[in-house]
Amino acid sequence: MSAPEPDLDAAAASLIGAAREGDEEAWSRLVRAVHPRVYRWALGLCRDPDEADDIAQDALVRLYRHLPGFAGRSRFTVWLYRITWNAAAARRRQSWWRRRAPLEELVATGTMTGDDPEDCIDAARTAALARAAFAELPPRQRAIFDLADLQGYAPVEIAELLGMNPATVRVHLLKARRAVRAKLLREMRTI
Repeated sequence: MSAPEPDLDAAAASLIGAAREGDEEAWSRLVRAVHPRVYRWALGLCRDPDEADDIAQDALVRLYRHLPGFAGRSRFTVWLYRITWNAAAARRRQSWWRRRAPLEELVATGTMTGDDPEDCIDAARTAALARAAFAELPPRQRAIFDLADLQGYAPVEIAELLGMNPATVRVHLLKARRAVRAKLLREMRTI
């Protein structure tokens, strides 16, 4: 699990003003700073790396169009997450999510080490089961689970990102964790 990048808001703040006034270098630096996070959010929302790339591009186009309207009443990352969420929702409404990502692409790949090949096989099976359980979550629970357990955001931060009540975030997170755990336990009994 990686920790959230607390300095993105500060880094963006120094570039937003210049980018608004047409400074192309500031805009390029802003895009380079936010793109990895926008892509990660999009991937959590759609589960397809190619679709996530398209959503990230749509979100960055929206960012360019709406940057002059950013008033700074909320943190930049909260506003940017909402733009990403809206870009993903627009693509979903237009039925562009025809393909589904293979389960192997849902979670970042890692190297399995060890002397026992059976341990590697068991770890691969467990990872595949976890990815399948994650994929079956409803979209809101999947997004919250991704932000909390895979990206390391606190429920209060997730609530701010999604414009939700923190208690509602905790309920969705609890339901998501229970669903993933239940699926894993059910499937592990059959192996």
